[in-house]
Amino acid sequence: MTRSARLVITVLAALAVGALFAGCATEVAGAAQAEPRAARLAAPDRLQIRLVLEDVTDLTATTTAPVPVERSQASNDNPVPGTVIRPSAPTGSVVAADADGHRYLLGPVELDGAQIESAKAKPNPVDKGNWEVDITMTATGRAAFTELTKVNTGQRFAIVASGQVLSAPRITTVIDQGKVRITGGFTKGEATELADSINRG
Repeated sequence: MTRSARLVITVLAALAVGALFAGCATEVAGAAQAEPRAARLAAPDRLQIRLVLEDVTDLTATTTAPVPVERSQASNDNPVPGTVIRPSAPTGSVVAADADGHRYLLGPVELDGAQIESAKAKPNPVDKGNWEVDITMTATGRAAFTELTKVNTGQRFAIVASGQVLSAPRITTVIDQGKVRITGGFTKGEATELADSINRG
């Protein structure tokens, strides 16, 4: 065999090995990309759905009302500094604020990001010119949300991510199909931002 023939074989062999490893690298990269999403969804402190127990915007640490349970610093169990939690509130309750500074006393976690399949911003078919956010639940999320809305119709629930209330819509009816519509006169930008925040989990 000539030297040039051996070089051709060597180059072809190297290319084949390179292609083999390139294929493996693609699969590994795909797995690596999927892992953060799964990890985010599995972390219950990332995105939560909680019932709104009370609007406590004006209830701060300086309040003289007899509310003995006080949190003076932000923490994982109470993201808003200088706020109080009523002692009658259920275990696991927190105070969290939205982007406008409204503070809410929220009940324990009812659902988390792992039970939300996706969120999408779309034009409101009834309220022309406004947008809405449509959320699709997973199978387990559907069952949990059905129960939540069945016993809490008329109450508000909060969608919370990283300690901030993203939205606090009111439950107007039992939702048993795993399809949640959040309306409220959103602009396209507002609806898109909310949907993106929910999808980030």
